[in-house]
Amino acid sequence: AAAAAAVPVQRSERKRKYNTHYCVFHQFQAPIKMEWLTTNIAHSTEFLLPCWSWFRRMNATDDCGIVLPSNQSFHRITDHQAPSWIRQMVDDAMRCKVIELPQRFRRADQTPLGPHAIQHIPNLIKIRPRFGMYRYLDEPSDAWALRRRLVSDEEITKVKGPGKPLRIGGLNRPTQRSVTNMMEILDALQEQYPYNSTAEMVYFNESYSLKEQAKWFATKDVILAPHGAGLANAVFITKGTIVMQMYPPLFFFQSLDPLIEQAGGIALDWYNGTNPLMDWYHSKEHSWQSHNANRHANMTPDVQEVVDKILAALDVTVWNRLRLDRWKSVPEEKKLKIYPQRRKRRSEDGNEKKTKKQGE
Repeated sequence: AAAAAAVPVQRSERKRKYNTHYCVFHQFQAPIKMEWLTTNIAHSTEFLLPCWSWFRRMNATDDCGIVLPSNQSFHRITDHQAPSWIRQMVDDAMRCKVIELPQRFRRADQTPLGPHAIQHIPNLIKIRPRFGMYRYLDEPSDAWALRRRLVSDEEITKVKGPGKPLRIGGLNRPTQRSVTNMMEILDALQEQYPYNSTAEMVYFNESYSLKEQAKWFATKDVILAPHGAGLANAVFITKGTIVMQMYPPLFFFQSLDPLIEQAGGIALDWYNGTNPLMDWYHSKEHSWQSHNANRHANMTPDVQEVVDKILAALDVTVWNRLRLDRWKSVPEEKKLKIYPQRRKRRSEDGNEKKTKKQGE
C-alpha cells in the first residue's frame, strides 16, 4: 500500500520538474554586467522583474527558475553573500529556484535543463540606454501580483484607502545623497492636511526585511526620497501612489521613473539645477570624476517648491478618484441620457467598420 501511494507523488514531482520555466542569464549578455544582479539592489530589478513578467505570461509563477553562470553571480546568492533584499526577492517574493549554468556552455541556449524545460533568454539590450527604453514590467498587474505575495490587500486597506488619513512617507539616506531638510518638507506637507494626514521618515538598512519594506511602500499615498536603491521597492506601491525622487546638482538619472509608472504610480522629480539632462551631459563630458563625486552630494530642496509639486499631483489623483467613484454610482439609464450622442456616434462608427470589412 505504501509503494502504491508513492507512485502518484513521483509522477507529480516529475511533472513539476519538466514543466519548469527558466529565465536564463549568461555571462556574455552585454551590455549589462552580470555582477550587478547580485551586488546592486537597483540594478537587480533590471534582471529580475522582466523575468517575473514573463513567468506571469506563461502562468509559471508557481514553478519558475533562474539560471545564472557559474561565477560569482551564482555563488553570491547560493552562499548568501548577495544583499538580503536580492535574496529575499528571489526566495520569498518570486519563489524561484536558482540553478547554475556550467562554464562549458558558452551560449545561454545550450543550457542542460532537459527536453521539456521552457527557457527564456531576456533581451537585456532593450532596457539600455536609460531613460525612455527602460522596461521593467509588462503591465501594472505584474507588480501587484508580486506585492500580494508579501503584503495582502487586507493589510493595506486597514491603514490606507477611502476614508483613511493621507499617508506621507519620507525615505532618506543617512549620509551620502541625503535630503537634509526632509522632516521640514514632511511637516510642511502635513500642514496642508492638518487633521487628515500622517507623516513619517525612515532609513532602510539590512535590518529591514523585504516584507517590511514592501509594506511600508504599499501603505503610503505619497513617498519622497533621494534617488537611490531604496526606491527599488517602488514595485510594491499601489495604484496612484505619488513618488518624488530628488537629485543633487549635476546628477540626474531617471532610471527608476519607469518602474514607478509601470507599477501604477505617479513619478515626480526634483532637481537642483537649470536643465537636468544638459547639466548631466556637460558634467560627464568635461569631468567624469566630478560627476561621480556629485552623485554623493547632499541636498536641501526648496520646501515650497516640493510641496507645490506634490499638491498639484494630489489634486489630479483625488479628482480622478472622485470622478471615477461618482461615475460608478450613476445608474446605467442615466449614463445613456448623459451621453446619447456619443454612444450613437460610437454605434455608427462600429457599423461603418463592419460594412467596410464586409465590402473588402
